[in-house]
Amino acid sequence: MKGPILILAILSLTTQAAVPESIALSMVPRGKVDLQQGRDFTIKSLANTKIKIEFRRNGKFEEASGDNLNKGDELEPGEGMISLSSAAQKLQEKGIKPEGHWSLEQDPKFGWIYEVNHQYLIDAKTGKALNDTDSPKTVQLGTSP
Repeated sequence: MKGPILILAILSLTTQAAVPESIALSMVPRGKVDLQQGRDFTIKSLANTKIKIEFRRNGKFEEASGDNLNKGDELEPGEGMISLSSAAQKLQEKGIKPEGHWSLEQDPKFGWIYEVNHQYLIDAKTGKALNDTDSPKTVQLGTSP
């Protein structure tokens, strides 16, 4: 009886480990895994930029980040969130040239947020700017607006 249970446990672990990789690859169009450390992945984009994607223990997406916004980084997170390029376009519509560092993570007060250059915040579900995009960040993550 122990043999079948052990085999099922091993199959279950290997199946769970493969799920985040396929999800990470689906988030970066035409991307390839560059590095995997546990549940964290570095995906190389078609333009050879690197996007870091992290998952929780249960396999759910936790956060993503990169350093090459508008220079090759691509992210399509799914789950009802806008793409990285759509978030950048929202800033461009406000006269801001977004480039450089960005991150996507879940904030306890605002939900899923893109943060660009540690300065601009975009709601990842609606695409709405959460701060005055003419000045540095005026809304602190984890606090009420």
